[in-house]
Amino acid sequence: MNNSLPSSHTDNCNKTPGLEENLQSVKMLLEKEKKRSELLEIELKEKENLLREVRHRVKNNLQVVSSLLNIQSDYVKDKEAHKLFINSLNRIKAMAMVHENIYQTSNSSGIDIDKYLKDLVIYLFRSYNINAGLIKLNIDIGSFSLSLDTAITCGLLINEIISNSFKHAFPDGRSGNVQLSIQDSADQYIMVVSDDGIGLPDNIKLENHSPFGLLLISTLVDQINGNIVLEKQNGTKFTINFPNKII
Repeated sequence: MNNSLPSSHTDNCNKTPGLEENLQSVKMLLEKEKKRSELLEIELKEKENLLREVRHRVKNNLQVVSSLLNIQSDYVKDKEAHKLFINSLNRIKAMAMVHENIYQTSNSSGIDIDKYLKDLVIYLFRSYNINAGLIKLNIDIGSFSLSLDTAITCGLLINEIISNSFKHAFPDGRSGNVQLSIQDSADQYIMVVSDDGIGLPDNIKLENHSPFGLLLISTLVDQINGNIVLEKQNGTKFTINFPNKII
C-alpha cells in the first residue's frame, strides 16, 4: 500500500503561511529606512555646510569691523579716545578669532581652547608692541574644547586682563612675566591669569566695578556661572573658576 502524499501536498506543508509576504514587507521597510537614512545624511551635510558658511561670514564681517576701527583710530588725536578704539578693536578681534578657529577645523561642536587662546595672547603681545626681551609669556592650557559662547567669553576675559597687564604692569621699561593657565579639575575649569608687575592700586576692587574693565570682567564671569578672586600681592592675579558642564 502506497502511503506517500502527492508532492504538491508536501510542498504546501513545508511553506509557512504568509512567510513570503512577511519577508517582502520587511524588505520594503528596510529599503525605506535606508533611503530615509541617506536623505537625513544629505540634509545633515547641507546644514553643516550652511553653518560653516555662516561662521565664515561672521568672521569676515568682524574682520571688516576691526579694519574700520583700526583705520579710524589713526584719525583720533585724543589719547584717551584712541585707547578706547584700540580696546574695542581687541575685543572684536577676540571674537573674530573664535569664528576663525572653528571655521578652520572640522569640529563644529567646540573650540580648541589651547590653540585659540595662545593665538589671542600672541596677537595682544604684538598689538601692544611688547618687548619680548623684557616681558615673558608663560602659557599652560589643558587640551579640551569649549562651546562657541563659552570660548568667546573666556577670550574676552583674557583680553581684558592680559591687555591691562601689558598696558600698566610694567612701566618705564620694567621686566617681568605674564602667566596664563587653564586646567580641567573635576567638575570645573580653573583659569589663572597673573603678572609680577607693579600691581593694582589699593582702591581698585572687584566689588567696586571700577574702572570699566573690572565691570566687564565681573559681567563676563557671571555669564559662565563662575566666580573670581583678585589678589594684589607681588603683582596681580585673577583666579576664575567656572563649571565644565556648560561646554
